Amino acid sequence: MILVINYDLRQPRRDYAKLIEAIKAFDSWCHPLESFWLVDTTRTTGETHSLLAKHVDENDGLFVHRAQKDAAWTGVSKECSDWINNSARRW
Repeated sequence: MILVINYDLRQPRRDYAKLIEAIKAFDSWCHPLESFWLVDTTRTTGETHSLLAKHVDENDGLFVHRAQKDAAWTGVSKECSDWINNSARRW
């Protein structure tokens, strides 16, 4: 299934490296906007959240939810648009 990952890393630490590394560890992902990722995974939203929550502080925001195929966008790279439009995706 396709999951949406949004985050807001707040002060004092704004170290995105470990969180981004954990997201990129998924087999298939797309990064259309600065704090917005899509991943294609067999993990549930809860499992994905637990995996990523290790890389944020308690004052940070992290939101994981299941994506729907019905979407519209602008300002996204062709690569991400192609990833989203790939008919093999498990929406």
